[in-house]
Amino acid sequence: MPDGDVGAEAFAVIREAINKEGMVAIGKVVFTFARAHHRVRSARERECWVSRFRYPYEVRKEDEYFDDIPEPKITKDMLDPRNAHRGDEDE
Repeated sequence: MPDGDVGAEAFAVIREAINKEGMVAIGKVVFTFARAHHRVRSARERECWVSRFRYPYEVRKEDEYFDDIPEPKITKDMLDPRNAHRGDEDE
């Protein structure tokens, strides 16, 4: 989020320039002396999105990450909004 009037103006100028050109901005952020992180900034309406580029060794395979998540059986009844408060009677 922009901080103060100057930050808000800078944020808006960058956002509008990205929107107008239909491009993204690429930059580098350094948090420590040892490592820089490359970022890409894109704009959507009034927002700016910042994503971090990752080195291949930082990216895990999705099955390694998601395999431990249980897959419960979901019924149509559970997705019906009329049943949203089912089970709250005890409270």
